[in-house]
This record gives sequence, structure tokens and C-alpha cells, in this order.
Amino acid sequence: MTILGIDFYRLFLNADINLIYNLFINVFAIILILQTFELLNLSRYFIRDDKINGEILDEEKLNFDTNSNLIWDYNIIKSQYSNFNKSVRKIIDFFLIDQNFKKLLYANVLLSAILIVNNIITFFPINFIIIFLLIFIQLLISNRFGGSFNGASDSMIILILISILFFESDEVANLFDVTIKSNLNQKLSFIYLTFNVCNSYFSAGLVKVKEKNWLKGLALRIFLKESIVESKLKNKILDLLKIDIISKCACIFIILWEISIIFVIFMPNYLMIYLTFGLIFHFSNYLLFGLNRFFLLWIITYPILLYTSIHYLSTLGMCVL
Repeated sequence: MTILGIDFYRLFLNADINLIYNLFINVFAIILILQTFELLNLSRYFIRDDKINGEILDEEKLNFDTNSNLIWDYNIIKSQYSNFNKSVRKIIDFFLIDQNFKKLLYANVLLSAILIVNNIITFFPINFIIIFLLIFIQLLISNRFGGSFNGASDSMIILILISILFFESDEVANLFDVTIKSNLNQKLSFIYLTFNVCNSYFSAGLVKVKEKNWLKGLALRIFLKESIVESKLKNKILDLLKIDIISKCACIFIILWEISIIFVIFMPNYLMIYLTFGLIFHFSNYLLFGLNRFFLLWIITYPILLYTSIHYLSTLGMCVL
């Protein structure tokens, strides 16, 4: 398939897996840095500021009257860990309590930056260690908000990090003088990530099939009305969705598009068309709902999906057909 004069099928057919991976990991690390800075910018909503009006207040005086803007106050949400082992609770408290959590976010930025530099100019084979630490930090970040703040994108970050961990596992193998046959770790890495991205789309479509508002064509209209993003584009689309047949067709199309991933992943040419719609879908979500995390994280996996489909899954698809 040729888009803008570029034959993407041939491009990915001849592409080196290491080149695809290196570009992917660098862009992913940049996104991780940007999203961490976003959290740091929002920290006033979940980290207590002990200095108010120039005074340092003790914990007894520090309350919701002086911190009325707090949403995810750790002193409130830590109750969810009450059933944990005492030692585990101490570890969680240490990392997630206000100022330490802020340091954890800075560590996330630093490790992501080191990953980029070490990936471009390899000083030491330490990517495996960096990724392991990033997974640990990301699990803590996800638990800090209990999945209520960009839960799906937090999960995708962890899945991407695990796939990178697979790819970098040859570092550990080399330490123990073990040879991984035929770059098996790299194949498993790409297949693992592809499976999880496909599952995210298919599961989303499956949930929509069970929702009456989606089947009746009302869901998009409802979501857009509830969106806090105000724009002329949103108002124009809302006007279009007031026409029942257009609203219903749009809802059904999204359902079919999401579910069809389990078929098109085995057909690279159709997958390229699918991913083109995916680009439009995620960019529209960004414009209409402000979901920048979903746009960035899912889109960067598309080259991996296409490479995996062409090199590992297309032959399986031909066998089935």
C-alpha cells in the first residue's frame, strides 16, 4: 500500500528490527518524560503544600480548608493498602507520600533521559536495569492514583515497558553467557506488544457491543456533550450527530473498527488502512476530549504492529485463508 508516495509495505518488509525498535524506544522515552512533566505540573492537586502564606504548618493544622484543591490526597487513598503486610505498607508509604512521590516523578524523568542517551550512544548495557526501574516506578505511579487518572494509558505504559524488557533481555543472557536463538526475545517482544494493543481495541469494541447507547447511536452524542473541551469542531460534529442515521452509523463504525483488529492484524495491507483510521480516531479524541495520552501512546505502537504483521503474522493469515 502506497500513502503519500511511500510504499509502507515494502518499507517495513525491508526494515531492520533494531532500527524500528531504537526509534520506538526513543520516542516512547520522550513521551514518558512529557507525561511525567504533566504530572509534576498537576502536583498541586495531589501533593500537600506545607508552606501556605509563608507559614510552615504542622500536620495537625494542615487540613482541607488550607488544601481545598487536593484531589488525590495520599492521606485519604492510602486506606486502600490497609490489608497489605505491614512491611509492604511501609515501603509504599515511603515512595508515595507527598514529597517522596515528587522525587519519584523526577527519577522517572531522569531514567527516561538516560535511556534515550544510552540507546543512541551505548556506554554500558544497562537498558535492562533502567527499564526494570521504570516499571517499578510506573507501578507506583499507577497505584498512587488508583487507576482514576488516565488508568488505561498507565496500563499501556507498563505493557510497553514489559515488551521493551523482553527485547533487552539479551543483556542478561550475555551476562550469563547464554545465547538466545534467532533473536527470539526480539520477536516475542514485538508479538507481546502487538497482542496487547490488539486486545485493547478488541476489548473496547466488545464492551461497546453490550452498551445500548452505542447500539442505538447515542453514545458519541452523550460523550461530546459531556466533554469539557470547547471548540468549533466539537459543535459542528455535535450538529451532525443530531441526525440519527449519522450518529448511529458513526457508533456502529467505531465498534466494527475496534473489533476487526483481530482479523486485519493478519493482513498487512488491510492493517495499514486500519491504522490510518486509528490515527484519525486517536487524533479526534485528542481534539474533542483532550486525551493526549491515548493519542501518543497508541500511535507509537503502530510501527510495531505493522512490522509484526508483515514479518510474523501474515503467513499465518494466509494459511487460515
